[in-house]
Amino acid sequence: MTLLYGHVLNQLARNFKKKLDEQISPLGLFSSQWAIVFYLAEKEKVTQVEISQYLNVEAPTITRTLTRLEEEGWILRESGKDRRERFVMLTQKAREQYEEWLKVSQDMETETTAGISEEELFIFRRVIEQMNKNLERL
Repeated sequence: MTLLYGHVLNQLARNFKKKLDEQISPLGLFSSQWAIVFYLAEKEKVTQVEISQYLNVEAPTITRTLTRLEEEGWILRESGKDRRERFVMLTQKAREQYEEWLKVSQDMETETTAGISEEELFIFRRVIEQMNKNLERL
């Protein structure tokens, strides 16, 4: 049997996203939006370009997701030094909801990593980080 690591990782990511959506969507958010909210909570105020680079997602896709987040009242966007630069930050409403979203995400992580030792998880993370570095060089 041929083992394609990228395929296995992709299947894991899809399954995780599906299960996270089932848990987090009743709280008014989808996993693709959660990735942005999580990043904003860590960084506080970033540009749309930074979000796009962090998630490795095309700018138009990020713009559509940000528009939905803005319509829901989860983020604010403001102009930067020139018309092309747009800063993004969480609203107070999102900050108040953040801990509940984070708990759902952490619970999913706990369930997903059940039966895996800390040492194995450390190695797993190190391998994924190296694979990402290798991909960046391609």
